[in-house]
Amino acid sequence: MRPAISALVAVLVLTGCSSGEEADGPTPSTTVPTTTEAPAVTEPTEAPQSPYDRYVTLAGELGGDVIEQPDAATRAALLCQAGGAESFLGGVPITEFPTDLALVRAYCPEREANLA
Repeated sequence: MRPAISALVAVLVLTGCSSGEEADGPTPSTTVPTTTEAPAVTEPTEAPQSPYDRYVTLAGELGGDVIEQPDAATRAALLCQAGGAESFLGGVPITEFPTDLALVRAYCPEREANLA
């Protein structure tokens, strides 16, 4: 009867160990941790200015007159088109016209280099 008791004790020990592990949770070798990265926290940025808002700011800095928005958009479109500013300015550098310079810098800054 001793071999039967030894076998029973061995079964209980093995069963007790395995059930004890299950009670504590799955074994680390079978657990796959899931990780997710938190989204990057960015500081709020200011909304981009409209070309007209940039124009008003630049006109204030350059000392030019401020034209109402519809008129400013129309004049800027004329100044920004190829040859438009050259015909308006009559060969005088755009720096002599602060209102027009502010319009060009706000609406089409790439054109300013061609108007110096």
